Amino acid sequence: MEQIRELPDELENVSEKTDAPDFDGGLSHLVLYETPTRYYIVGSNAVQSRFKVLKIDRSEPKELVIHDDRVEYNEGELADLLTSLDQGNRGKGNKSTFVRRLSAFGLLGFVRFLEGYFMVLVTKRRKVATIGYHFVYKIEETETVPLAADIAAVASSPHEQRYHKTFQSIDLSSNFYYSHSYDITHTLQHNMALGNNLELVSGGEPAWRFVWNEYLLKQLLGNIGNDWIVPVIHGYVCQSEITVFSRCVLLTVLARRSNRFAGTRFLKRGANPQGHVANEIEVEQILHDTTHRNRRFTSFVQIRGSVPGYWSQEGSKMVPKPPIVIHRHDPFSASAGAHFRDLLGRYGSPICCLNLVKKREQRKHESLLTEELLGAIGFLNQFLPADQHIRYTGFDMSRANKRGVALDNLEVIARRLVKHCGFFCSFPELFCHLFRCDPFYRDVQRVPGEELVDVGFVSFPAFRQQHGTIRINCVDCLDRTNTAAFVVGKCVLGLQVYALGLTDSPHLDFDTDAVRMLEDMFEDIGNVLALQYGGSQLVHRVDSYRQHGWGTNSKDWMRTISRYYSNTFSDFEKQAAINLFLGVFEPAALHRVHLWDLQTDYFLHHPWIHDPSKHPRAKSYSQWLTPDITHRLPAAQEAAVQSIHHYVPFDAFAAHYKTYQLGSFKEIFTSLIPNTIGDYMPTTTHDPSPFTARSRPAMSILPVAMLPSATSVDRLDSGTVSANFSSDGTHGSDFDEGMSSSEATEGFTLDRGRSQSRAFQTAPSRIPSKMPSSAFDNAARTGFRYKFKTFEETYGVKLKEPSAMDRQLYQRYAKIYHNATRDLSGVASEKLSDRVRSSSTHLVQRSVFTSDSSYGVTPPTVNRRSREIYRDFVERGAKDPERPSVANMEMYRRFISLT
Repeated sequence: MEQIRELPDELENVSEKTDAPDFDGGLSHLVLYETPTRYYIVGSNAVQSRFKVLKIDRSEPKELVIHDDRVEYNEGELADLLTSLDQGNRGKGNKSTFVRRLSAFGLLGFVRFLEGYFMVLVTKRRKVATIGYHFVYKIEETETVPLAADIAAVASSPHEQRYHKTFQSIDLSSNFYYSHSYDITHTLQHNMALGNNLELVSGGEPAWRFVWNEYLLKQLLGNIGNDWIVPVIHGYVCQSEITVFSRCVLLTVLARRSNRFAGTRFLKRGANPQGHVANEIEVEQILHDTTHRNRRFTSFVQIRGSVPGYWSQEGSKMVPKPPIVIHRHDPFSASAGAHFRDLLGRYGSPICCLNLVKKREQRKHESLLTEELLGAIGFLNQFLPADQHIRYTGFDMSRANKRGVALDNLEVIARRLVKHCGFFCSFPELFCHLFRCDPFYRDVQRVPGEELVDVGFVSFPAFRQQHGTIRINCVDCLDRTNTAAFVVGKCVLGLQVYALGLTDSPHLDFDTDAVRMLEDMFEDIGNVLALQYGGSQLVHRVDSYRQHGWGTNSKDWMRTISRYYSNTFSDFEKQAAINLFLGVFEPAALHRVHLWDLQTDYFLHHPWIHDPSKHPRAKSYSQWLTPDITHRLPAAQEAAVQSIHHYVPFDAFAAHYKTYQLGSFKEIFTSLIPNTIGDYMPTTTHDPSPFTARSRPAMSILPVAMLPSATSVDRLDSGTVSANFSSDGTHGSDFDEGMSSSEATEGFTLDRGRSQSRAFQTAPSRIPSKMPSSAFDNAARTGFRYKFKTFEETYGVKLKEPSAMDRQLYQRYAKIYHNATRDLSGVASEKLSDRVRSSSTHLVQRSVFTSDSSYGVTPPTVNRRSREIYRDFVERGAKDPERPSVANMEMYRRFISLT
């Protein structure tokens, strides 16, 4: 029985604890046992205090027969059950056929090709992020287990083997993520809608459009408990730490790729009749102040996706840029209407579209998409109220980049769009923001109808909500889109840290440590998403747009060639694997036609070609927005259908800190992720703030007097341009590249640090040929000891060698300590003078404690008043602070008015 009760490595020490806290966080550890006729999956929570058993029949592999008795077992009951199974499966020679197969962390689901079913299990995982007390894991290894007892019969079919090989070509260890206790498929605002913390676990349905194992779970839904279900997203998750004077603030960026109309670059373009667009990704930016337990979160959601419409590019042609073809005219914009109806239902209004494709071309290419998108938005806005219009902004990013002002213009656009959407905050406004607020922060949308907090003489929102979202697109939704998404994220990050009270301004410079960290995170996201969709990493990164013109190097050429090779030679097989994995093509249902015999997958996404009754025809071309969505605008329709019954309690504190288990600082997850102090703060600076503008590394060796002058920078930046926004937003606006810098800023000043760094990078002739030696001396001052101020700089006292009198005095004190603490049991052989000196030294205790030493301390008696003060202090840290009195608020208001 020792073999049967073997546990995963992480739980071997946990099983010895009988008083571990009980909490509900899903079945995070599985053990698979097998007999000739059945599989048994024993699932347990992380602390091994709750167990469930799942039985799977193996007698008929072509039919999936699963039984969940929905009974919870404790450790003793589970041991009795396993013992009875072991005794009941013993044959001749008392040999048991009940054996342990493997350990796993999650059940992804079941899949069938032609013969029998296969079970997919997660066997290795890695922590990549923590949201509150909830961990997010990346799948590292999986194992596919056949249900058939006779594996040879299944393997004998060549078609079955080919399907299995195609299915395995989807590398589940490549950017697939899940969480046992946090609904990673929904946004943070959705998950915190019914409470101001994350100590409730969503028991409702996930957002299926982002669940990539939806097809694998198809046979399980309704037949087994929800704690067995593990929704998996595909995309990218990254997390870093912003250290603000020893205050840990976690920055998390999640990119969720939609499984609707998913595929590769040239094989999936535009949208289908249901409104699902190609390469649709939801990007969420979360900032969590960990000093306030699970209560201080801010987040912002933006999306990217292909231009909704019926267009394509022929990738098989041997040309670098295949022509764009509008292969189907949609006079009533039915596809675009279905797409924007879905966005309004998920995010509310307004929907702000940022179109980055070219406008002026000698021969129409990308501009065809601009005309298509503008026509669709113009038609749809006719049937919407003016305050709910889809807001369109066009910006020719390629043209602006040739003039070196792409990032400046994007920052202007981002600030305007963020004002319309707002962002989510899970906590009330700070009092200082009520009386002395930045104009930009004050103008950001506060959704009407939010719950208010009344403190006597003033009322303010209990939290902020984001209504609507920003939708960004170019042609591929890769290079230009990722840079624009970063600029939007940079603008939102300034608002987030300002809302948390970490800065006195919501405007962050591009060259601060926090923004550089965000830039690296978005570049990582862009590279991963580009590999998934385009077959190569980003060709033009954010750094490319810092310069005048793109500039090319060997890496850019190699990425271009890699993307071209992938699109031409390997995308067809990759698309076939995606269709098989997502269930777009089901071999068992279409057994007469095999996947590799199809010349196109068009009819798979358009089944009404063979069955016209399945066509998703619109009920009305004018009333394209359904009443259930219209009545709830500007709020999202999805948020209105939430119920408290969809949530269950969760002891997140015990799950996160694991007080029942011995750990070490080396294993703490937040100590292993990148942080601004160790990875971004220059070693030559004395200002540890991550929101201070730094000089670029190339400029760090130059004295201040050798930097470009302000006038030269102004000349380089004189081409800054602005947007020509329409007041009503009916058809949106285009960004005019000919306007002046003053017209662009309209009341706020753009950051100058970026302009200086760009001027330096693009004008190497400004560097003198002969550098002073002091410049290189300053460059050599690197290392940990130069990161902080010296003792003399901090306290004004220079350390020096002690004088002879001071050393003699110190030696006398050391001698007294030695005589007072030495062991006198062996002094009989010493000289009389030494014995007298040793015994005559006696230290009188002056402590308030009754008895103390280096081995133990007897604490004094604490009076009742002191205990009450300490109890109130602890409760104030665990809960929200008490509401200040009216007199205190009046005093604070007068103090603010004086400043």
